[in-house]
Amino acid sequence: MHRIAYFILTLTASVMLFGAQEVTSKDVRRVMHELFAYHVQSKEMSPELYRRSVKICIEQFDPNHVYLLESEAEKYLTLSDQEVSNGIRAFYKDEHPLFDTMFALFQKAQERHQKILSALSYTSLSNVTMLSPAYPTNQHELKERIYRYYMLLMIREANKVDERTRNLKELFAYVQRRQKAHEHVFALSNEHIVILKAMAKSLDAHSGYYSPSEAADVRKRLQKQFAGTGVVFKETYRGIFVTNIMPKSPAAKLGNIQAGDKLTAVNGKSVYGKTFTEVMEASRGDEGSKVSFTFERAGKTYVAPLTRQTLIVDDARVKVKTVPFSDGVIAVVTVPAFYDNGDGISATEDFKAAIREARLEGNLKGVVVDMRDNAGGFLSQAIKFSGLFIAKGIVVISRYSDGEIRYSRDIDGRYIYDGPLVLLTSKASASCTEIVAQALQDYGVALVVGDERTYGKGSMQYQTITDQYARAYYKVTVGRYYTASGRSTQLDGVLSDIHVPTSYAALNIGEKYLTYPIAPDHLSGDQIETLSAMHAGSFKKAPRSAIPYLQPRETNWRKMRGTLKKNSRERLANNRNYQAFLKKIYKEAPYQNTPPQTYGGNDLQVEEAVNIVQDMIFLSQSITAKQ
Repeated sequence: MHRIAYFILTLTASVMLFGAQEVTSKDVRRVMHELFAYHVQSKEMSPELYRRSVKICIEQFDPNHVYLLESEAEKYLTLSDQEVSNGIRAFYKDEHPLFDTMFALFQKAQERHQKILSALSYTSLSNVTMLSPAYPTNQHELKERIYRYYMLLMIREANKVDERTRNLKELFAYVQRRQKAHEHVFALSNEHIVILKAMAKSLDAHSGYYSPSEAADVRKRLQKQFAGTGVVFKETYRGIFVTNIMPKSPAAKLGNIQAGDKLTAVNGKSVYGKTFTEVMEASRGDEGSKVSFTFERAGKTYVAPLTRQTLIVDDARVKVKTVPFSDGVIAVVTVPAFYDNGDGISATEDFKAAIREARLEGNLKGVVVDMRDNAGGFLSQAIKFSGLFIAKGIVVISRYSDGEIRYSRDIDGRYIYDGPLVLLTSKASASCTEIVAQALQDYGVALVVGDERTYGKGSMQYQTITDQYARAYYKVTVGRYYTASGRSTQLDGVLSDIHVPTSYAALNIGEKYLTYPIAPDHLSGDQIETLSAMHAGSFKKAPRSAIPYLQPRETNWRKMRGTLKKNSRERLANNRNYQAFLKKIYKEAPYQNTPPQTYGGNDLQVEEAVNIVQDMIFLSQSITAKQ
């Protein structure tokens, strides 16, 4: 299989935003054939995939059931075998008659929605219960549902502003404007884009098709750089305002733009009535291109001409703080993602710098790596990052759709740190984070602390998103990965050594809650033995013990787990802050005694992770003394 792009293992929400891109009926089949060639399971358009595609299209158009009647939606959600067969034949002829009629329905439903909306008025805000999950059965129910839906949206926005400054007319116009942005996605001109996105999404939970603007946003998150002006905008019901200016950016150098300034025009064209997405699209451009913003401040307007340049995003990179302990410090390093811009900025290099910075504060006695909100990134970074803590060995095993098995390992024989190490994870820790956590757990060099398990994403995707010149942007699940011990994290995730619940603990978060997750599996004994033999330089099968680091190592840290778990459990049971926190996230009765005022202000999980590291230090000193 030809793989020219980085493999990406991450959770990225595929929002329905589109840039200027013409996608034809032929492009739908062409791109889907590319995805079928790569995909780990699906190799052609099947009845199951076709039904999924139609269902996804309906659900994405009307997720809140404020456009379609039950009879209209059911027509497409209960397709006959003949209708599906006809649809598949049409797909291979570059035709989509069923989707054409669906889009015609969408247009009529939007017109009906707007007609009902134009007759509504809101003179006050009142309590509204949640909407029923069912579609309305008649026009009266639809009208009532639309009224309640917009009331809920207005209440949500009203809660963000001071009651004295609320303006219901402006609030209503604002939520209508945001809903219009959703409707624009399903315009007839976007039909083939929507079809392609639905079909790509039908393959599995992590395959997807991206518009140029979506791809640019993903690149920015993964590479931590983008071409821009440095002005950060936010939309409110009163308009679009500047919230921040990035340091050393064109906007910062210009000097006269301030937070709170209201945007009124882009390149001389008014933003009034435009959706936030449309305004941001107009603001995009390549490095070296020019853009002018018109701002309003204190009733006066001014124009800010700017030239876009490459900007580095620092607010979502590795950060470190130190906690004094004994004759040294414990470093708490937050790793938000496994990013890499290909030009020296990466999670691994930033982590090295963080450790160097911590060592300047004193003798480094322990490290906590906070990956609770780390949803993944580049596989290459996960391998390099794991190599910072092990001298050599397999980090991850990959199996592709054609049966090919590859293994990735650290071979440089060096590590940056080999002392007490805790990996702080949560149910939101996914993909590359799980590779790192399971590998370091397998090697026994770290203890995993946090929720009972991580997210459970054990698949890997091929992607074209980081190639800004690709003719189509997509990611597609091409295989599964396995940990150094041959285990798959798909669905089950990485199990923690010590349970310290996070704010995600009570939520249904994880791969198993997604629509269309791929099934879990594991490497067979023969496959692991063959892998061992390959690594040993022999093409004959060898016993698994030939490569000892394929087996979880029973290191001193792992031997301490019983004592460490007991100590942690007792600390948390006696921690009034933590017990109040648990009551809150599980929505139980309040803690009987009023918790200290520090509750909510401290990072309780980091505090306990640091306590566990301190225990590791004490226990290791005790072991050393006995030896």
